[in-house]
Amino acid sequence: MNYLGHLLLSGNNHELMMANLYGDFFKGSHYESLPEIVEEGVHLHRDIDSYIDHHPVTRAVLKPLYDLLPKVAPIALDLFFDHLLAKNWSQYHVQPLNKFVADFFEYALKPKNQIFVEKNFAYPKEFIELLQIIHSSKWLTRYQQLAGLEFACKGLSQRINFDNNLHEGPTIFTENESLIAVSFHQYMKEAMERFGIQNN
Repeated sequence: MNYLGHLLLSGNNHELMMANLYGDFFKGSHYESLPEIVEEGVHLHRDIDSYIDHHPVTRAVLKPLYDLLPKVAPIALDLFFDHLLAKNWSQYHVQPLNKFVADFFEYALKPKNQIFVEKNFAYPKEFIELLQIIHSSKWLTRYQQLAGLEFACKGLSQRINFDNNLHEGPTIFTENESLIAVSFHQYMKEAMERFGIQNN
């Protein structure tokens, strides 16, 4: 899953949500420099990635997508699932999506929440800049519309350092939405159970 899915599967703990997103930035397995909550978030991020990568439902839906989106099918599926999560948000969280996202960024973009006395740690500038871009572009709430998926696919396609057709993702999604949606809802039910998330 992409950013929105990772936030949801962090529960309603803003500190853990931010640390989870940081998991995309942190490389390697030397956690000595990380405060406890940040290390927990990095592990959670990797657990979520591993869970979706190995889940039989997602592996099955990826098979036809590989022919349509060579080399980038898993990336596309992450974006498709975030789009479906945003569209169907009320099924998975009691709080409206706009409020959920606004509350998270109100926490994450306060400088005092970006630094830790523990381990003398601060989130890196590049990570904070990404959060600012996601916030200012309304990336997460735009996912509710197909235009938001188009925005995400086009932008990511341009940042991938090899030739790809990820920009065609929205068309491919639309043509296969019923199949992808069935897989998404089945996956989400099991993922929320796996990570102890309730719709509250």
